[in-house]
Amino acid sequence: MTIVYAFFASLGFALLFEIKDYRLVIVSALEGAIGWACYLALSRCCSSYIAVFFATITISALAEVFARLLKSPATLFLVVGIIPLVPGADIYYTMRHLIAGNMGAFGQSMLKTMIVAGAIAVGCSIVTAVMRIHRSMKRMRKAKP
Repeated sequence: MTIVYAFFASLGFALLFEIKDYRLVIVSALEGAIGWACYLALSRCCSSYIAVFFATITISALAEVFARLLKSPATLFLVVGIIPLVPGADIYYTMRHLIAGNMGAFGQSMLKTMIVAGAIAVGCSIVTAVMRIHRSMKRMRKAKP
């Protein structure tokens, strides 16, 4: 059921970002649901940080594929698709502990939030780098006579 919620959360953000083409809205929301399903499947056998990392790689790879197929920017699909993985509650609790002056809980919560955010950033960066290398190699092959 949470996969359906992830779809609608992503759909809501796609509408909030005013994506005009209905195909792009549906595909980006579907990408969010797929990413969340990947996270749920991996979190059963791995730590949540590793699950977030590989779910982000899945979402980023799908964003690149959908960008080519639908001739749209990959960022559009990536930003909407990554929404279910963003550690919103962790950020809230981190700030809550800071304001309450509970520095021990603040440090633990901040570390968890930073690891999840780092896993998302590194996952996106890896796929982007691989795609850039792939495109440059493809151009080099075409340029050779």
